Amino acid sequence: LTLLWTLFITDIWMQPSPPEGLLQGHCYGRLFWIRLNASFLQDKPWSLGVTGAAGDVYLLTPSFATECGYTVSHDPFGNVLVRASVMACMVVNEGDDLFSLNLQIQFGPMERASTYLHTMSCSYFPWQAREILCEQNYMEVSVQRVIPGIENDYNEDWMAAVPSAQEAENAIWQVVFHLSEGMETMTVNETLSNHYRIDTTVSRLLLRAPYNATEVELLLVENVPVSSIRS
Repeated sequence: LTLLWTLFITDIWMQPSPPEGLLQGHCYGRLFWIRLNASFLQDKPWSLGVTGAAGDVYLLTPSFATECGYTVSHDPFGNVLVRASVMACMVVNEGDDLFSLNLQIQFGPMERASTYLHTMSCSYFPWQAREILCEQNYMEVSVQRVIPGIENDYNEDWMAAVPSAQEAENAIWQVVFHLSEGMETMTVNETLSNHYRIDTTVSRLLLRAPYNATEVELLLVENVPVSSIRS
């Protein structure tokens, strides 16, 4: 009875599309950008989620957002801002060219909450050989699956990583982090358990990291402190 009642309530309050004025959505380079109007959410409980290919909903909790390429913040007027990388989890990727995001917005008391689904698509092409994105809560880098040429300063990093990677069985991928005191090698599973995200697409390899990852180092670049990770 409880399950049937829950399904009934969800079906009643699910709306096909958000009401006019609730949100604005734009594509800015490699980012989906969505602004939710504060007047709709004021003094009401609300939550955001994204839907996967199977229709499952994943709430944009701080930990999920950081690991999966989402940023949720507020502007000075109280509007909710949502930014998502085109390489984010649950984004539908069509040939590394066209990307689609399904955002679920829910607000109001749980027993009669209004739920809306907003779908948007962004195109991003052509890709550079290596692209870096630094957001408020994460940083990510993606490279061509065939590793591009790298500046001379970093050639020795790649060459030093080869022996460590070759020590593993062919079927096991490894991530080699280059730290000021040396190298640290992890299997992919170990990397994921440390809240990194590794993904592959048709043509690219992605690494995403939180700023508080153990392998992140703080450097001064022209007297500006920056977070750096080399792998």
